[in-house]
This record gives sequence, structure tokens and C-alpha cells, in this order.
Amino acid sequence: CKGFFRRTIRSGQNYSCRFQQKCSIDKDQRNACRYCRFQRCLNVGMEPDGRCF
Repeated sequence: CKGFFRRTIRSGQNYSCRFQQKCSIDKDQRNACRYCRFQRCLNVGMEPDGRCF
């Protein structure tokens, strides 16, 4: 999650979910939806200002 999160913040990407923001983010499915993956990073405590990667 760390590398994905850092790349997303640095590039300023804005993702959107095609599946009503209810995607399963696990080891096998994590690349299916970038929006839900980024939201998961935020939910576990990663901060966009760079304090916690």
C-alpha cells in the first residue's frame, strides 16, 4: 500500500469507482479498483500530507 499511496499523492491522481465504492480490497483483488484501494489506505491511517507512509 505504501508505494501505491505515495505515487497517488505525488501524481495528484483522482480515481473513481465503477462499482458503487464497495470493492473488496484484498491481496488478490487490490488492483481491480484504485479508488477503493486509495480509500483503504486512508482508512488504515495513511495521511495525504506525508506524515504516515
